[in-house]
Amino acid sequence: MAQALTQWHARQDESLLDAYSETALRCVWRAEHFSYTMTTLLHAGPAESDFDRRLRLSHLRYIAFSEAASASIAESYVGLDGS
Repeated sequence: MAQALTQWHARQDESLLDAYSETALRCVWRAEHFSYTMTTLLHAGPAESDFDRRLRLSHLRYIAFSEAASASIAESYVGLDGS
């Protein structure tokens, strides 16, 4: 929003203001995805089966030992621009 308002005040260019809802929603959905991912990874559901538990632990191990996976989680955590 700050960039959109700055651009509008500096140049009366409304393009970023017009695109703000779409831009903000992309960020909101990335944040929702990150929250869902971390919640399902770190907390067993009441109906979690042994298979589900093993799958969840496998994903956690992958994040712990894969540089690419841990970088992806870190990027989601800090909320990179363009999400």
